[in-house]
Amino acid sequence: MKITLKNVKTYENMSEETLAFSATIYVDGKKVGTASNHGCGGCNEYHGFSRELFDALDEYCHTLPPIPLPDDAESFMKELYPMKQDLDQVIYDLVMEYKTKTWEKRQCSKKTLFRKPSETYETGEWNTVKAPYSPEVKSYLVKKYGSDVMILNENLT
Repeated sequence: MKITLKNVKTYENMSEETLAFSATIYVDGKKVGTASNHGCGGCNEYHGFSRELFDALDEYCHTLPPIPLPDDAESFMKELYPMKQDLDQVIYDLVMEYKTKTWEKRQCSKKTLFRKPSETYETGEWNTVKAPYSPEVKSYLVKKYGSDVMILNENLT
């Protein structure tokens, strides 16, 4: 079973405790309904499909590998992990993946984002060259930081 999202919209200015969003849910390429969150905490809302389908999707999500403890987790979080997945978590992860890819594409449209091989980075942290990616920019980065320099512009999908 493959769960995907389309028509994803995020609403940063409406987000208080959780990310506010709306999206259309597809299962194995077939539209099954929508999900949304108003950003005030609590679970997602689902529309357009039966309780049976919701239960089947949630049950499927419970069979996915548990989420490991993040490297930067606070000590009080250790008792929560590894965390079992459910439909809300899977949808949230897909929305965050969409949001991250959108941000990366926007940033890479006018700049070159890279990571030096000798440094450690937080998630979403990149060095930038204020020039669009080109063979010349790549050559400059490789010359300055070595062939192991990671250039985000080369890895966009």
